[in-house]
Amino acid sequence: MSETMPSQRKQISIPIASAIMLFVLVSAIAVGCSKQAAPKIIQPDPVSVKVQTAQERFSIAYTLDYPAMVVAEQEAKVIAKTSGTLSEAAFEVGDKVNIGDRLFKIDDVNGSSPTDGFSAYQIKQAQLAAQQAFTSYQMAQNNYDNLIVSSAKDLKQAEIAKSQAQTGKINLNQTTSDSLKSAQLAYDTAKIGTEQARLAFENRKAISNESTTDTAANASLSAETAIDTCNTIITSLLNMLDVDRDAGGIQPYSNMLGIAEPSARPAGRMAYLAAKAAIDAYRLNPPTETSAKVDAAIDIAKKTKTLTDASKRILDNTFQSVSLPLSSAAGASLNGLQSTVAGYQAQASGLVTQLTNVKQGINNVGLNNDATLDGLQKAYELAQQQEQMAAQNLQNLKSSIKSQIDAADFGAQAADNQYSSIRTKLDTQISVSKSQADLAGIQYQNALTSLNSLIDMHESIAPITGVITKKYVDNGATVSAGQVIAVISTQDDIKIQFFIDQGHLETIRPGMAMTIKDSEGQQATGTILAVTPQADAVTKRFLVEAKANTVPKTNLTLGTIATVTLPIIKLAPQGSLLMPLVAVDIGQSGASIFTLEGETAKKILVQVGKIEGETAEVIVQLPEDAKIVVDGNKLIQDGDKVRIAQ
Repeated sequence: MSETMPSQRKQISIPIASAIMLFVLVSAIAVGCSKQAAPKIIQPDPVSVKVQTAQERFSIAYTLDYPAMVVAEQEAKVIAKTSGTLSEAAFEVGDKVNIGDRLFKIDDVNGSSPTDGFSAYQIKQAQLAAQQAFTSYQMAQNNYDNLIVSSAKDLKQAEIAKSQAQTGKINLNQTTSDSLKSAQLAYDTAKIGTEQARLAFENRKAISNESTTDTAANASLSAETAIDTCNTIITSLLNMLDVDRDAGGIQPYSNMLGIAEPSARPAGRMAYLAAKAAIDAYRLNPPTETSAKVDAAIDIAKKTKTLTDASKRILDNTFQSVSLPLSSAAGASLNGLQSTVAGYQAQASGLVTQLTNVKQGINNVGLNNDATLDGLQKAYELAQQQEQMAAQNLQNLKSSIKSQIDAADFGAQAADNQYSSIRTKLDTQISVSKSQADLAGIQYQNALTSLNSLIDMHESIAPITGVITKKYVDNGATVSAGQVIAVISTQDDIKIQFFIDQGHLETIRPGMAMTIKDSEGQQATGTILAVTPQADAVTKRFLVEAKANTVPKTNLTLGTIATVTLPIIKLAPQGSLLMPLVAVDIGQSGASIFTLEGETAKKILVQVGKIEGETAEVIVQLPEDAKIVVDGNKLIQDGDKVRIAQ
């Protein structure tokens, strides 16, 4: 018993010691764990974002660049007046020419060319007259172009004022009945139609009177000029051929004239007496009525033509002699006289044709004016009737609400009248300016025609002062009547042409400023003159013409390529903002943007309207000073703290 007890105590003490050690170890671990620090929560830095106010997104400014061509404001084609072989064409592309300069000659197919039979002094005077007429035409055309630009600005301001007044009136009329709106619209339309019909009638009447007066003045001048020319021809034939005698004369060769046909000279004398008597009768008692004056001129021209034919008959039956050789370097010759008479024949024939056309033109002007005025008068009367009916209907409906709309009607009517007055004034000024430019152009063409009539049809002169920009034919080539030989362009007066897309048609208007950059990077300012309302059939783009305001010497030469830059400002529709497309988030709940409240991002649902390129119309109502995130929105969520980037 005494031996077994110690042994049992030993067996019991081992598990107790193990338990004590385990307890101490667990306690140590627990104490160690309790002494470690709690983990820290690291807050992320605020995201940097870029913002703009809502007011800044009401509009966006950008530029449009287009390639453009520098072209001449005026150019003229030099055309062959007869068929033959081109010779004496000493000009090349780039050469400068003056109006009236001789450019080339066209020989007959057999190599012959008519003898020069015109006066150098007359040509010089005609050249001066043509140059002066061309200068007047340029001034009138420039005045017209400038008036178009300034009128567009004035009319736009009046149109804005009219639009504002009409908007106020429409807002008030929204409180009235639909029947009143319809009646008011019908009355306004009829009134505008009446005013337009009246203006069309009055303007056409003024233009008709002016055209009739101008036609009569031009016809009278043509008749006087033709009669003077005929008198010159008759006097010249009298001095050369003694056509006032049946035989003999003061010339050393008079006895040889018409000797092969005895009846030739008596016939010439009869033709001379008839032509001379017609001119004397005209001078003694000139007609006062234009048509009668033209008829008298036609009669004189025809008798002058008969005299030239009789003179040719005399020379055809004349033998060469010592006093009248076949040809001569100095003095009279049979060939020389025949060439001169042939020129008179052509000139007299041309006068008959010209005066006949003048006579027909007088008749046509009267018929056209009467028919047009009759149609416009009937349209005006119909418009007046429609206006009266619309006014009566409107008055009946206005009786119950007149006190409410009187003020709005007065303002709208005043703006409408002011717009109509300005438009009428501008239309009249433009019409007068256009008429002046057209008249100057006609006078220039008449002066050029007079100059050309002094020079043989085998020769061609420069119709304007400028630079040769195209040459199609060289010396020795065979040309046909009507074939273009060269093109002359004015060097100083240039314009810029380029094409725009349909999407920018309403944005780009006459009068807009722009920047023009040439191929060397030099810049000039410019102004848009006109935008063609009809697209090109092939490219479906619209032609724009502009004028350079300042052109340095090294800039913008004919035929070069330039780049035009147009500043554009696009306005957002009412109740919308123009946002960068990247600033709009599209999710399952719809489109949204972020605004800032202090330093906290706030997500706002919006509606997306029209999208153009990288810009979207966002429909949302925000204060003007609201801050909108335009960059960095992809990195934030609703309620995040943000930092505004500088």
